[in-house]
Amino acid sequence: MIKIFTCDDDGAFADLLTENVCGAFTALGAETDVQTFTSSVDCLRAVRSEKNAPDVVFLDIDMPSVSGFDVAAEINRARRGTVIVFVSAKQELVFQSLDYHPFSFIRKNPAEALGADLTKVCRSILRDFMQATVVEIRDVYSGTVAVTAEDILFIGSEDHYLSYKLRDKRTLKERCNIRTAEERFKKFGFIRPHSRYLVNMAHITFFNPGIGRIVLDSKDSVPVSRSLKAEAHGEYLKYKRVF
Repeated sequence: MIKIFTCDDDGAFADLLTENVCGAFTALGAETDVQTFTSSVDCLRAVRSEKNAPDVVFLDIDMPSVSGFDVAAEINRARRGTVIVFVSAKQELVFQSLDYHPFSFIRKNPAEALGADLTKVCRSILRDFMQATVVEIRDVYSGTVAVTAEDILFIGSEDHYLSYKLRDKRTLKERCNIRTAEERFKKFGFIRPHSRYLVNMAHITFFNPGIGRIVLDSKDSVPVSRSLKAEAHGEYLKYKRVF
């Protein structure tokens, strides 16, 4: 469940923003809990409440009493990890908004582009959330190790053990089978292009099923088997369209 705040002092636009945000995440298969604010003061009060900590905040900038920048500053101070997206008609504020480390800046105008722009941003947010998920690997040498899904480039299987190749060049070894790992990691964007390998699609830079290799951004490559290449490539194309 993704907890979201939307805030705009224009009530009609606030409702439109919420509708589009909910629609975008729902279309991507994500469940949301959205609170809509037409007062930046109320939004700021909710941000400061521990039980109401949001995962994502969509903010207008030019609002009375408390600006969107003020709300963003409080989020950055107290809510590290909350994603900030500015939604504003004032494009001249783009560069100033960078001081608050937003995930993105979306223009209110033209109105017909709002839905498409929000869909793109929501896709990127969901991808980053999936990759930021912490998983525990029971390494045979050092015990339980916590890493994010993004830390894992690919997983190899041999003799009832899995080898996790990480971005920091480490390799973790866990006693487990590849089918169990496939069920565990497919929700994070991993595909199985070979009977002995799982690959994190976020790290793929080249996948041509005709060549029989996948190249990753780490320069590592993983083999692709004839029996699994069509399904794996189809999943990768779907991933690229969505994210």
